[in-house]
Amino acid sequence: MKQRPRKKIWGAAFMLALVVSILPAVLLNADAGSGAHDHTSSDWVYLTASDTVIVDDSVYYCLNDAVTLDYGLSIGDGGNECTVTLCLNGQTLSCADYGPTVTVRDGATLILCDCQGGGAVEAPDGDVISVEEGGKLILQSGTITAGELSPELYDPEFPPEVTGVSLSGGEFEMVGGEIADCYIGVHMYDGEFDMTGGTIKDCETGVSAEGEYESDYWEVFDGVLITGGVPSISESHLVTARQLTFPVFTMTDGTIETCQTGVFAKHAVFNMSGDAFIHACNGYGVSLDCAYEAYYAGSFDFFGDPISSYI
Repeated sequence: MKQRPRKKIWGAAFMLALVVSILPAVLLNADAGSGAHDHTSSDWVYLTASDTVIVDDSVYYCLNDAVTLDYGLSIGDGGNECTVTLCLNGQTLSCADYGPTVTVRDGATLILCDCQGGGAVEAPDGDVISVEEGGKLILQSGTITAGELSPELYDPEFPPEVTGVSLSGGEFEMVGGEIADCYIGVHMYDGEFDMTGGTIKDCETGVSAEGEYESDYWEVFDGVLITGGVPSISESHLVTARQLTFPVFTMTDGTIETCQTGVFAKHAVFNMSGDAFIHACNGYGVSLDCAYEAYYAGSFDFFGDPISSYI
């Protein structure tokens, strides 16, 4: 009878040792997107300038130093499904001349984070990150911003216009981090952008959601506004068309600030609610041009006009 408590103690000690032995791996996977990482672990691979395509699933990459890519980095090859975590580790990832610096292909998911702070993905011109149809980008921390174009490529008549994230049919989830100092922060041709955190700032346009349509199918409705498929009376004319793409921007948290225009929506859907905050925009906070649907809540504080609607 006196041995039974000892067996229980040894059994508890064994279980404790087992938990401790697997805890680092569990923490690594649970914390792959935020917080401090142990980049010396064999689970992490240092990204180099020679890396052009990553197709392996459930892999973890990080920067050990600033990396400049000659031809950009492709996440996935358009024919496979993979999830890649990239930690900036306080360093800068850029391309030599024109973006995109990173392209997220069909079937691929990129989780972008920065455990040290001060890390960024840059492009001197074009797109910093391009998300193709079927791809997905999750921004947890870090900065997406414009880089400096080399003097030999700079043309003062055509200054660079950098887009932070270009979305052409995929998904973008912004839960943290920031997009800053771009001509357009997020340019949506199609797909879905859910902003639940982070900041978009110091851009000409914070978010531009502009759906594509066929002009051959234009119909002019005199005094009728089509909103969500339900006709309602409007004082203005509305030109509708057969939609080819249908971008949807949903903002439930986070901040868009110090942009000329906070959000521009044309042939698109814009939903704003919760703790979303658009403020300190010099022009329009929200500019609508034939927007299909628009719902507003959250907070507004503008230097210029809060809402401009052309519908």
